[in-house]
Parts: sequence; C-alpha cells; structure tokens
Amino acid sequence: TSALFTSNPIQIAVRQLPFYCLIGGVTLIYGWASSYFRDIKYNLFVAYIIYTGGIVGLATVQPGQSAVALGTIALAGVGLAGPLILIITGVQLAVPHHLIATATALVVSCRTLAASIFVAAYSTALSSRLGTYIPSYIARAVTQAGLPASSIGPFIGAFSSHDDAALARIPGVTPAV
Repeated sequence: TSALFTSNPIQIAVRQLPFYCLIGGVTLIYGWASSYFRDIKYNLFVAYIIYTGGIVGLATVQPGQSAVALGTIALAGVGLAGPLILIITGVQLAVPHHLIATATALVVSCRTLAASIFVAAYSTALSSRLGTYIPSYIARAVTQAGLPASSIGPFIGAFSSHDDAALARIPGVTPAV
C-alpha cells in the first residue's frame, strides 16, 4: 500500500483498517463454526485458503488498482481470523486442563516472536530489493517513454522523494514520462 498508493502514515493506517476490523469480527464466525460443526480442521483449512488468496491477490496488485488492494486486504483479514482463533482452540483442546494457561501463553508468545522476526526479515529483504529493482525498472520505463539518458539519475531522485517541483525542472520530462 505504501509503495503503490500513498506515503502518508495516516492514509496507510486507514487502508489497513479492513484487515484488522474483519479479523476482529470474523473470529466470532470461525468460533461459532468450530463449535457448531465440532471440528477445527476444516475451518482452519478454509481460513488458510482464504488468507492465501488474499495475500496472492495483494501481491499482484498494480498501480491504479486501489479498490482491488482494499478488497484483497479485506480478504486476507477474513482468512487470518481463522488461524488466530482456531490454533489457540486446538492447543487448548490438546493439552491437559492444568496446562491450558501455559500452552495458550506459549502459543501466543511464539506467534508474536515469529511475527517480529519475520516482519523484520521481510522488511529488510523488501527494502534492499526495492532499492535496486525500482531504479532499474524506472530507468527502463522512462527511457522507453523518451527521457534522455542524462536526465535519468535526477528523475529517479526526484521521483523517489516525491518532489514534483524538481520533476518539472528536469530536462526532457514530458507528460508521457
């Protein structure tokens, strides 16, 4: 969302609201379904399929597809709600009664620790890859659009910093570029 649509922190947070709001509401549905059907396996399977669909959809979003991005964020929230509630339920059903609190705390702690580690690893990998790929992709695209080679460096710098005034002063910049 921040790479394609906005860099404003408030707007980024607002664009993430469907994900978190749906997680909060849909966990109740997954809880009811697991109680009604007396099973967590199939609900968990369905939730992972929905979550995977949301993440794959989000990974394929292109600039200009803001509504698609919001829809896939919402779909991912619907999918993630299942594992959040059903994994804890499965752990609580699988351990002896005197260990329920310990097992629940361990699952929540492990999930939080894993999320912290993998978000940091993902952010580092994404930032390093974006730092090399985006300039090469921009250079190729603006060259094809007619920007002179001498203006590519300043164009990438101004474009990356969202400096519209500097973009307008670069020689060779046209509406097509």
